[in-house]
Amino acid sequence: MKFKTTIIFDFDGTIADSLDFFVEFIYNEANKLGYELTQKEIKYMIRNESLKDIIKKYKLSKIHVMYLVYKLRHDFKKVLEKVEIFEGIDVLLKDLDSKYDIYLLSSNDKKHILNILVKYSMNDYFKQSYFKSSLFGKHLILKRILNKNNLEKNNVIYVGDELRDFESCEKIGIDCINVSYGFNSKKLLETKNKKYVVNSIDELKKLLL
Repeated sequence: MKFKTTIIFDFDGTIADSLDFFVEFIYNEANKLGYELTQKEIKYMIRNESLKDIIKKYKLSKIHVMYLVYKLRHDFKKVLEKVEIFEGIDVLLKDLDSKYDIYLLSSNDKKHILNILVKYSMNDYFKQSYFKSSLFGKHLILKRILNKNNLEKNNVIYVGDELRDFESCEKIGIDCINVSYGFNSKKLLETKNKKYVVNSIDELKKLLL
């Protein structure tokens, strides 16, 4: 995308291969609530259903969702050091660094995310990193990032792995590349994103370089 100057990367499911942790977390919490779901069923659900639909299906209240987000962030700190990045994403970021201004957006703990970036020698590729927790208000966070850094919408593209990433970008008028190797499947992503869905790091590289 030679016409773009700035890329904002999501972390979980886009840079970090953290889906299995989320599956185990949801499995444990679901059992506490009396839902008899296997980890295989949960993984399929995450891949093929939007977060909004999952919340609606299991009738989770706003307070319960807020609690789960808080607990998820807390529990994730314990396993972050074990989380690996997707093979080839570090090389891609290095290649992109010479052509784009790259930003990072994550809802996870700043200290532990930065430790992962340092571990894989990726910390210098990001012009700025933002750590904000929001399930459905990501568009507001993205808007603040654009305003704070004087970024023009037509020069920015977001890279994320969930349908809600596309929906957030659509709300503020920036392009979004969805990767299907993370949380949401290609089939689910393509229900909304008709333009940019890629299945691998190599496909992402071809689109951006």
